[in-house]
Amino acid sequence: MITQRNQKRQRRSARTRAKIKGTADRPRLSVFKSNKFLYAQMIDDEKGHTLTSGFSKTGEKTGEILSVKAIKSGIKTAVLTEVIINIMDT
Repeated sequence: MITQRNQKRQRRSARTRAKIKGTADRPRLSVFKSNKFLYAQMIDDEKGHTLTSGFSKTGEKTGEILSVKAIKSGIKTAVLTEVIINIMDT
């Protein structure tokens, strides 16, 4: 049962990554929710590096942490699935 869930999750993830590519100027925003925490990271798919990341128990805090780090890194926009998020508006 657990392996089927993991396989399905990996297939969804691969489909998303095939359609969406992050760059250094506009990185891909990846969000993962566990039972206790919410993790987010901005990924440059061209180099395969995580540019910035953050986590906390609430989504609002995670967003604040990540946006502050992104602005310090010079990142102004990010790609989340088919939506472009403007960090400067938050």
